[in-house]
This record gives sequence, C-alpha cells and structure tokens, in this order.
Amino acid sequence: MHNYEEPATHARRRPLALIGLISGFMVLTSSILIPEAAFASSPDEPAEVEGLTAEQLQVIDAWTANAHSTSGVARVAPTGMATTNGMASTQATYSMEVSLYRGSWLAWADERVYWRYTGYTILSSSGYQSTGAIFPNNVTALGTSRISTTSSKHSWRGRYMVGAGVPTPWGNANVYNWTSTARIDVQKSGAYNGWWIN
Repeated sequence: MHNYEEPATHARRRPLALIGLISGFMVLTSSILIPEAAFASSPDEPAEVEGLTAEQLQVIDAWTANAHSTSGVARVAPTGMATTNGMASTQATYSMEVSLYRGSWLAWADERVYWRYTGYTILSSSGYQSTGAIFPNNVTALGTSRISTTSSKHSWRGRYMVGAGVPTPWGNANVYNWTSTARIDVQKSGAYNGWWIN
C-alpha cells in the first residue's frame, strides 16, 4: 500500500485560491451594493454628481446655503494689565473669540480664532477647528494655520473635507466629497472678519 503525499506547492495554493475567491466576491457585491455615483469623480460643485439620494442632496444644500460670513468689532473686559520693561502700565488687555460656522446638524464645521489685543497691537492669537456629522455623512478637519502675522492683524485659514456616503458591509463609501476653506482676519482694535472661500 502506497501513501500519497500532496506536493507542497498544492498546499500553498489553497489559501491563495481562497483569498482570490473572497476578493472576487467583495468586488462583485460592492458593484451591486454601492450606487454608480460612488465611483464618480468629485466635481468642484458637489451638486453636479448624479444619482444622489434626497438625503444626500439635503446635506449638500445645507452646506452650500449655510456658508455665512461674519464681521464686527467688540471689546470685552480686560484680562490684565500689559507690562513694559517689567513695570505695569495702564494699557488694558482684551480678549475675543470669533466663530465661523457652516452646515447643519447633518454635517457641520466650526472655525474659531481666539486673540488678545490692546487696541494698539495684537499680543497673540490661536485657531482651532471642530466638526461633526451624522453617518454616513462626514466632515474632516484638515488643519488651520496662521498665514499672516503683523502687529495690527493676524490672518487664519482652515480647510475641511466634506462628504457623504452609503453604508456598505465594509464601511462607508463616499458618493461625493469636496474641500472647503475658511478664512478669519483679526485686528488690534478687536475687529474681525471671517468668510468661506469655497
């Protein structure tokens, strides 16, 4: 009686064949489950994508319609006294925070800048971002940075990636996404101006 032993090459091919079968199944089911719009390239204007659901169009409309600018001048209670050569001066230091909001409860972004000023100069400024979205929508903060600094004005710019998708067995597949940019300028007088570039 002769025992047959399977060659090592056949034993190694079985896992590879199984992986290939699973991969093929995933590609086939994703092409059935994910709408055609998910494979479309992202245009400059998200409303141009065809095949979006009413809910996805609602997110787009809210994002584009609720991109308001903000401006004003405000003085708030002094946070302390400025010092000159170690001596306290009578010059008050003021602080202010400005918020630039966009979107709706379905998908939103909030760009903020906090700054300290005296009326004669800006002492400091800092910026930060917050985002939120209801699945399968998503908003990603891509970072904010100070792009210009003088003693009288600081300028900040923040970027956001906004999108919506359809749920799949493997996670969320975006059917559209685009980038939006916020700009906020703050001044030594307490004046501020903020707007969405796109």
